[in-house]
Amino acid sequence: MQTTRHMHHVGLARAGTPAGPSGRGPPPQVLPDAIKGPAAAACTALSWAGNLAVGLSFPGMLAALGLSGAYAVYVCLNVAAAVFVARLVVETSRRSLAGIQAMLLLPEGDAD
Repeated sequence: MQTTRHMHHVGLARAGTPAGPSGRGPPPQVLPDAIKGPAAAACTALSWAGNLAVGLSFPGMLAALGLSGAYAVYVCLNVAAAVFVARLVVETSRRSLAGIQAMLLLPEGDAD
């Protein structure tokens, strides 16, 4: 019983640390005001969905593939995510906040 209680506290402490999925997307001050709310909501929803997918898929993969196989699947997904970020996420270093916001906004005529 004491071990279970201890593990519960460790789990609660772990949930409050940023060692899992990093953040909820870009810092809000970088996003243009027009998309700040929807972008934050989308990032949060995707983070929760990803955590749910990992939590639901791990027991089945563990049974089917073993521990090494299950972790190999997650490693491949992380490599794919790193490639996605490297190719498609906009670089913002050495740019002003106004420059970043202007770069992220669509021109007026392209909103349709």
